[in-house]
Amino acid sequence: MRFLGLCTVVAALLMSAATEGAAQTDLAGDWVLSISSPEGDFDLPVAIEQDGDVLTLAGRGEFSPLVMTGVLDGSDIRWSWDLDYGGTPLDVLLRGTVEDGSMSGLADFGGLAEGSWSASRVEE
Repeated sequence: MRFLGLCTVVAALLMSAATEGAAQTDLAGDWVLSISSPEGDFDLPVAIEQDGDVLTLAGRGEFSPLVMTGVLDGSDIRWSWDLDYGGTPLDVLLRGTVEDGSMSGLADFGGLAEGSWSASRVEE
């Protein structure tokens, strides 16, 4: 279940990264994704790659690599992750917004649980 919580954090980060003008919002780089789920709170270092409004998030979960895809639409962000949860496929969806250099929103764990997420850029 801790893995589910970690997945929630990652998904949340991917779903809420947007600001005015999707093409003008640069989300590429290193972030810390924080997920709050019924299983607990988790912080995960992740890297985001961006090609226009298409996003890819990569990190390392508790048990396996984590890869999410996302879409930025203005200040709205949407992340999705196909999670193998103990042999059961689970579609994790993170939705949120990008504001003042951070992201936050709500997470849906395949309709089985809900949570929240936020992400902040790693200071260089």
